[in-house]
Amino acid sequence: MKGDKRVNRKNQLIAAILILFIMGLSACAPSGGIIHVEAGLLSSYAIRDDGTLWAWGVNDLGQLGDGTTTDRRSPVQISIG
Repeated sequence: MKGDKRVNRKNQLIAAILILFIMGLSACAPSGGIIHVEAGLLSSYAIRDDGTLWAWGVNDLGQLGDGTTTDRRSPVQISIG
């Protein structure tokens, strides 16, 4: 019984992560084609065909690289260099 609850919660978490990932991709796509995507547990990154880097997701440790610790539901462009 306890194992079933754990599996259900794990599946819900996976579904939520996939939804956030897909939402981020759709917000990132209109301005340029996406040529590469990387996804972590709670953060995702995309490179567009124009060479720009975009990130979204949990950012409590500054892992998105946008200079803040603000979580991002929509992609933000990341400066490189």
